[in-house]
Amino acid sequence: MDDIKQQFKSYFRAGNGGIITGIFLLVVAIGIIVVPRVLPSFIYTEKNAVKFDAVDPSLDGKYTYIDIVGIDDYSASKGKDYYYLVLDTDNTMDIVQMSPSVYNSLTEQQEYMQNRGDEEATVPEPYRIYGVTHKISDELMSTVASTYNQSTAVMAKYVGGYYLTNKASFSKNILEYTFIGGVIVAIAGIAIAADNVSKNKNINKTLSRLEVQGTLLAAWNELQTYLQSNPKSPYILTDNYLVTQNGVVARYEDILWAYEFVRKRNFVTVARYVICKLNDGSSAELISKKVFKKEEVQQTLDALGQKNPNMLMGFDVENQRAYKQMIQK
Repeated sequence: MDDIKQQFKSYFRAGNGGIITGIFLLVVAIGIIVVPRVLPSFIYTEKNAVKFDAVDPSLDGKYTYIDIVGIDDYSASKGKDYYYLVLDTDNTMDIVQMSPSVYNSLTEQQEYMQNRGDEEATVPEPYRIYGVTHKISDELMSTVASTYNQSTAVMAKYVGGYYLTNKASFSKNILEYTFIGGVIVAIAGIAIAADNVSKNKNINKTLSRLEVQGTLLAAWNELQTYLQSNPKSPYILTDNYLVTQNGVVARYEDILWAYEFVRKRNFVTVARYVICKLNDGSSAELISKKVFKKEEVQQTLDALGQKNPNMLMGFDVENQRAYKQMIQK
């Protein structure tokens, strides 16, 4: 019977291909999420940095530097990000995002910003900071403006339209999009791997059940007879067996309960299955290539009912209770 088992496994395409695909997709997902976060440190170097200019749109996303001689002791914050108003060597005010630890190291620049109106104030050595230039969003401009009790229009005249972030990174939009994409690919990988594991489990359980029943050869021969005159479909109803593509082969007499299952999203039906509950407590899902129509579900349930008139039909509390009692005997 080992050759019959192997033929069944070949028919169901059993194996670890789905698991391997799932693992591959998980690796790809990790790459999609991680690479954009580490790549900038390799492609952004001090050698290719250009001077920051808050009014030059061509610098958006470019690696730039700014020489700071003064920095205000006020900061605008958005979450964990801190934005400071700085004075550069061109005597221009700019916005720079930096960590509090970097800010704390700019003591001379802080003192100069506080005392630069005095005749004795000495301009400190410029402190060069490297980072990526980004467009100032309306939200950020509003945050900075409110910090200084100014309108966004007035603030924009002082700081231009771009700011420098003191780190080598892609824009937040890119990082967000790649994270979302990575999560989607990861979910797909997990789903494919889980489906493969479930399918292999179904196949092994099916073959063991048929072997114990002594119907392994009969089920295989009946399936082959059916396939000679019928196309392969997601589920098959032969004379004596239900065959599903997720690895379940069951005699109709072993199906105790069948009912419609509907999945909705935002009140819209996205999936419609027929669920068959077997006498060993397991389930077989009858899934169409396309979403089942209501009448197609009823036709399938009617066909199952003709194969086994003693089968419980429809989902309700009474049938659920009756099924539990059946499998507990």
